[in-house]
Amino acid sequence: MKVVIRADAGSEIGTGHLMRCIALAQALQAKGHCVIFARTGDTQSLSDRLRSESLSCIALQSPRGSVDDAAETIGLARRASATWIVLDGYHFGGSYQSTVKAAGLNLLVVDDKGDLGPYCADIILNQNLHAAERMYEARERGARLLLGPQYALLRREFLAQRVKRWSCPEKPRNVLITLGGSDPHNYTQQVVTAITRDVSFDFSVSVVVGGANRHWESIQATVSSYACVVKTKILRDVQDMSPLMAASDLAICSGGTGALELAFMGVPYLGLSQALQEAMLLQEADKKGICTYLGDFGAVSAEALNNAVHRIADSRATREAMVVRQQTLFDGLGADRIAQAMSDSRMTLQQAIS
Repeated sequence: MKVVIRADAGSEIGTGHLMRCIALAQALQAKGHCVIFARTGDTQSLSDRLRSESLSCIALQSPRGSVDDAAETIGLARRASATWIVLDGYHFGGSYQSTVKAAGLNLLVVDDKGDLGPYCADIILNQNLHAAERMYEARERGARLLLGPQYALLRREFLAQRVKRWSCPEKPRNVLITLGGSDPHNYTQQVVTAITRDVSFDFSVSVVVGGANRHWESIQATVSSYACVVKTKILRDVQDMSPLMAASDLAICSGGTGALELAFMGVPYLGLSQALQEAMLLQEADKKGICTYLGDFGAVSAEALNNAVHRIADSRATREAMVVRQQTLFDGLGADRIAQAMSDSRMTLQQAIS
């Protein structure tokens, strides 16, 4: 197969859509398929990342999600003789999808909230814990649903780094703070300020700032100010998060792709949400016992955050229970299952045509 993946990244929309699509691209490449990315805007570090994966990336000129965007993407697919288009983004609604299908292309839609309908896709993918069939009642007959963590898009570096661990240290030694690739509201600085000024914390802190984050300098200044209180290091534009996660005993994260990666790696975490889809993910993760959801960033005080960190740090039993549940939910085969489903659907469509 030849596949065009339409996904964007940037300081306002984050990097999660693009990064999880890299996992799908890796699985497709491993099966001998050709993948081309199409995106608007430019984040140099992410362009470099795509090139490092031997993935072609074509810059589109049209406004994101527009009629012209759809036409450009279809034109690219036709020139490349692609049979599939993958859409990942909250601006690819029913009109965009129907345009792609009307062009005679197979379509996979990656979704989180169930609000992009009416869905005109051959396959609808929602990798989240809260995914449910009722979210996709407004879909075309025959659309295949791939729902839940068995379809989690995890890049191969995580598959290589995962260590099955069913126990945790008595106290966390390494704590990771990672709030997404862009963090436009600079919640990272709020969390860092709350954690690093607490003299009662006896652990090392690693703060990850994404390449699309525009607040690098102010976060760095905050870390420098409190480095003498809590041992802290700041890491910018980390290309491979898997070793950091593997070395972490506890994490503070937002409800994006990183939350699923942490769960796969067996890292207990405290979750804070920045948007509806993140709240949906973290609420369900909390119900399933794989994290502690604290609420929206704007509603959680520094004191509440610190108290929550103390509670989970002081309870080895709580952290061990999280790890056991995490590692029973995520097996790392999601991208392979999706790639196989695309191959199966293509064969079914060809048989129907013939």
